[in-house]
Amino acid sequence: MNIIDFLFPKRCFGCDALGNYFCKICAQSLLVQKQICIECFKPSVDGKTHFKCQKKFSLDGFTSAYVYEGAIKKALISLKYKFAYDIAFELAKMVAIRLLEISFLFPDNSLIVPVPLYKKRENWRGFNQSEILAKELAKLIKYEHKIGLIVKIKDHRAQVRLSRTERLKNTKNIYKVLDQKGIYERNIILIDDVVTTGATLREIGKVLKMNGAKSVWGVAIAH
Repeated sequence: MNIIDFLFPKRCFGCDALGNYFCKICAQSLLVQKQICIECFKPSVDGKTHFKCQKKFSLDGFTSAYVYEGAIKKALISLKYKFAYDIAFELAKMVAIRLLEISFLFPDNSLIVPVPLYKKRENWRGFNQSEILAKELAKLIKYEHKIGLIVKIKDHRAQVRLSRTERLKNTKNIYKVLDQKGIYERNIILIDDVVTTGATLREIGKVLKMNGAKSVWGVAIAH
C-alpha cells in the first residue's frame, strides 16, 4: 500500500467497502447501456448512426459502456470535480472490458483522441479526465492514441443546467484542429467521460471530418 492509499483509502462507490472504487459485486451490478444512434438517441445496431440521421459530417457511430446513475455517476462526479484522477485508470479498465464483452470492433487503423478541455480549465483542474481515459483505454485495447490534434480555443458555459438547444449553441465554433496531417484519412475514436445530449461529440466530430478524418466514432463511459 502506498502513502496515498494509506491516507486516502479507496472505497467502493457502490457499497463503501475498502479496497477499490468498484468492488467485484458492485462492478457486476452496474447497468450497462444500450447502443443508440448519436443523432436521434433511438436504439441502433452496434451504435452506428442511422442512415436516415446521417449528415455530411455526422459521427459514424457512438458507444457508451454504462448508464449514468448510481456508482458510475458518483465516480464520474468525483473524477471531474474532486480531482480524484486515479479513478480514471479504474474506469478505463472497466470500459475496455465492456467493449470486449460486446465484441465491439472499431475501424482498422483507428486513432484514439480525447475530447479537449479549455487550457485554463485544464490548468485549474490539473488534468484532463478524457485524456487519462484515452491513454489508458488505448493501452488496454492496443490502439494508437494522440493528444493535441484538436484543441478547445475558447471556454463555454457549463453544460449541466442548459437545455438541449442551449447546449447545441454552446458548443459551436470552439474547437480547432492543430494537426491536420495527423488526422487526415484516419479513423478517429473520440473519448469523453459523460454524454448527455451528444452536442460536444457531434461538434468535434464535425470539425475532425471537415479537416479530413475518414470516420469518427464517439465513446463514453456513460450516458
